[in-house]
Amino acid sequence: MIEEIKYNEDKNFIKIWPYLDDISQAIFPYSSKRLSKDRNMVVNLDFSNVKRINSSGAAILLKKLISIAQLDKVYRPFKLNMPKDNSVEKYMQSSGFLSILDNSFHFGKYHGNLFEQIQSIEINKITENFIEEQSYIKKTSFPIFHLKFNPEKERESVDKFSEWLDNNVLSILDNYDVKTDVLFSIFTEIAKNSQDHTENDAFFGIDLLENTYTKRGEILFSCSDLGIGISQKVKNFLDKNPKEDPNGRRFHLDVTEAYKWAFTLGNTTSKKTTNKGIGMTMIIDGAHNLNMDLSFFDNLSLMQIPESLFYSPDSLTHSELRTRFFNTKNDVGFYYYGQLKF
Repeated sequence: MIEEIKYNEDKNFIKIWPYLDDISQAIFPYSSKRLSKDRNMVVNLDFSNVKRINSSGAAILLKKLISIAQLDKVYRPFKLNMPKDNSVEKYMQSSGFLSILDNSFHFGKYHGNLFEQIQSIEINKITENFIEEQSYIKKTSFPIFHLKFNPEKERESVDKFSEWLDNNVLSILDNYDVKTDVLFSIFTEIAKNSQDHTENDAFFGIDLLENTYTKRGEILFSCSDLGIGISQKVKNFLDKNPKEDPNGRRFHLDVTEAYKWAFTLGNTTSKKTTNKGIGMTMIIDGAHNLNMDLSFFDNLSLMQIPESLFYSPDSLTHSELRTRFFNTKNDVGFYYYGQLKF
C-alpha cells in the first residue's frame, strides 16, 4: 500500500477560499469531481491562501470537506497545507477545527515514511476562545461544537451542547440587553432538529462581536449538518409515506412547496410521534421575538424567513414563499445561518 501512494504537490488539490468570515463567500463549493481518478494520488487540502476565518464560516466549511470524505466512498490519502497567516493557523488550532477535520481525513497517518517526510503538523486537541481586540472592538470566535449523533443516546450530544452554550456563550451575553433564554431556545432547538431529522453529525459555529464602549454588538452563528437538507428530506418522506400526502403533491414538489410543508404545524419527517413540528415553530417564533435574521441554505437555494410566517403561518402562500428564495448557483449543502444585533 505504501509503494502505491503517489504525491504531486502542484496537482490534485482542493484550494480553500480565502475569506471564510463572509457567509456570501463561505458557500463557495468544494467537491471531489475534479480530483484525480487515481485514488492513490494524495489530495492536497490547501489552506495556504486563507486570510480570514471565523467559527460560523468554519463550521460550514467542515461540513463541506467532511462530506467529500464520506461521499467519495473510496478512501483517499490527504495532505494538509497550512495557512501562511499565523492568526488563521492559530484559530484553526484553538477552535478545534483541525482536530475535527483530522478525525475524518487522518492527515499523515497510516502511510509510513511518505508522510513522515511531508507532513509534520501537531494538532492541538485542547480548545479555547479565539479573541481579537482593537480599541473598543472585541471579536470572539467560540470553539466549534461538534454534535455527534449517537443512535443509542440520541440527546446526549444536545445536552452537552446546551451545557456548553450556557457556560461559555450566554454567560458573556448576560452583560448585554439580550434575551438569552430565547437565544438558548433557538440554538438548542436547531441542535435537536438536526439530530432528530438527519441522524448524523452537525457542527455549530458561533461568533460574538462586542463594542465594549457602546455596549452594542452582533452574534453570528451557523449550524451545518451532514444530512441531505430539508427539501430532499421532505420529498423522500412523502415518497415513502403517501398517506401523509393525500393530494399527491410529492409528484411535483419543488423546494418552495417542500418548505411550506415543513413549516406547517403538525408536519414532520421525524420518527418521533409526539410534538410534531414543534421544534421548527419554536425556532421561527424565537427568531421573530429577537428580531433575528435567520436563513436556510439548502442545496441550490437560500431562503430568508418571510414575515407572514411569524404572524399567520397557516396563511403563508406558495407565491409569497417563492419571493424569499434565491438561487445560490452552487450546491451549498444544508445549513442555518443567523445574525442578531443587540
